[in-house]
Amino acid sequence: RELSSVLQRHAQMLLGADRRAHWPSFPREGGASKGKIPVPQSPTEAEGVGLRAPSPVPVLKPITSRTISVVVNSFYRCGYSDPQLFSVLAQTLIRLDPSDFTAQSLSMVMTSYSKAGLLRGELAKHLVAVCGGLREEHTDAQAHADLITAMSRAGIGRECVLKLVTQMSRLKESDLYREGRHYGSGGGVLAALVSSLVAASVKDTHAISTISHLTLNIDPSTLDTRSIAAIMQGYAVLNVRDPSVIARLSTLLSRVRIDEVSPQAAANIAWSCGVHEIVDPDLLGWVWRCLDKHMGGLGVSGLSQVHQFLLFCRLRGFTKADILSSYYDQDLSPELLTQVTDREDLAERRCRDSFVLSARSERREGSSLQREVASVLKAVASDVFDDLKGLVAEEWLLQEHIDEESGYSYDLYLPDRQLVIEVDGPSHFVTVLSLTREEGLRHEEEEINGKTSMKHRHLRALGKTVVSVPYCKWPEGAEAKRAYLRQKLREATQGDVEAT
Repeated sequence: RELSSVLQRHAQMLLGADRRAHWPSFPREGGASKGKIPVPQSPTEAEGVGLRAPSPVPVLKPITSRTISVVVNSFYRCGYSDPQLFSVLAQTLIRLDPSDFTAQSLSMVMTSYSKAGLLRGELAKHLVAVCGGLREEHTDAQAHADLITAMSRAGIGRECVLKLVTQMSRLKESDLYREGRHYGSGGGVLAALVSSLVAASVKDTHAISTISHLTLNIDPSTLDTRSIAAIMQGYAVLNVRDPSVIARLSTLLSRVRIDEVSPQAAANIAWSCGVHEIVDPDLLGWVWRCLDKHMGGLGVSGLSQVHQFLLFCRLRGFTKADILSSYYDQDLSPELLTQVTDREDLAERRCRDSFVLSARSERREGSSLQREVASVLKAVASDVFDDLKGLVAEEWLLQEHIDEESGYSYDLYLPDRQLVIEVDGPSHFVTVLSLTREEGLRHEEEEINGKTSMKHRHLRALGKTVVSVPYCKWPEGAEAKRAYLRQKLREATQGDVEAT
């Protein structure tokens, strides 16, 4: 609080006087009075309160965008939220000239304010404008990832985000490292790039191709378990199917010691296996060993991920005993087989309960689009299904139904027909971005993401007929909507279970 007060006083005092405002600089040595942070205005005053003010170093130093980002990030990370301080610093940032920002300092500022939930208003507008003026050759890979992630989380600068995404296709392995600053590893930067695409919900074909190439050729020692988990999960969310990348990551994981894996990384990898439909016994055996060790450290979210992995295994006919027998290349003894089976049943129940709990906590009245589709369904269902004529909708239609066996929630469900209608809004899709090399034109289209694709796949494997109603294809006009849904239902009854 004392630091916040000091910073506010100096920022407010100097903000209007000079475009290049200054911070108070407290020497490392000296006898500041206990419990108070003095505010020296000059070297003479500093000496008067017992602080060493070495000459010729001034007591006040220039305020920079990087300094502000460090202050905001520090306060945020220690759990101290001071809107007034952040507001004063935001005013200072707005006054800074675009030339005062580097790509790195801009990414730090955006990331700090985004994490604090304060990247909005005039500050957001100014920083997006600064970002738009950055030269590509001055923006390294990590800054690319940070800027995309920060703006995407704050919901700002979409055009600037897409511009940065398209620049990813020109990255080289040398761009994953930068002299003079340590990011942990080139693999960590690669994982950050994938995570930034997930944050933006963008699947740029050229950028993905570049990232895949880098993943296949990067020094494997720079890819730790956390980075591998992030890349696998990112590809799963974006619904990117690249067997060569998954095969390389699987090989690297097989060499990782189980006790070096965090519980959440284990859950992320297990979930990704379900999305990618991985059947490699070596990787599945490794995943099961991780889950055996780390299941107790998972919360509801992690257990829900594991549930979808276990459901994938069950629908594919894989038991834990089968996977471990293949992994160790020998049959399990009767005693061990009983133990493994019991533990598998216990894990399935615990994970399913967490998944159902999560589904129930997310239950809501449904979006306006879902309510509209339900209304149209009630009007046209009897046109397709003769036996529904004369019946009220409550007799044949369930809304926001949770299936206790699978744990999945159905938007609209006709139980007598095992027909599930999923109203898929924007959160179920990623934007596929491609650039025509001949004309240089950017093409965008919506594609279902990995999470939703896996859900539809699981429901079909459970014997359900799935009808997907994408928000981007829902027509305008009452009659057009009725005709569209009639066609969807007819396709479903004619055996087109995809109905998309």
